[in-house]
Amino acid sequence: MAEFEDWAAPNLTLPQLEQRVRQAIPETEELVMTLAEQLKQQGREEGLSQGRLHGLLRQRGLVRRQLELKFGALPADALSRLDAAEEAALDRYAERVITAQSRVEVLRD
Repeated sequence: MAEFEDWAAPNLTLPQLEQRVRQAIPETEELVMTLAEQLKQQGREEGLSQGRLHGLLRQRGLVRRQLELKFGALPADALSRLDAAEEAALDRYAERVITAQSRVEVLRD
């Protein structure tokens, strides 16, 4: 058990972990690289997902502000429609705000 305790470290970095695994089991070089690449890819995917979500939330907020500036306070059904809208729909709404005569005209399918 003492041997395991020597390996435990609460603030171990990824390079330190790789080094310790290579020292303990030299034949794991390929496994360590595979795991490292998987962790990097997972981080990239999570970052992209968070970025998309942030962009979508900002786009919803912008369309909402445009609608409120042009047509006044929005009723609950319009807010629900905006909250459920995906990127393509929000793009259409943003374009329609320019020429529409009503919020209903903007938010139609």
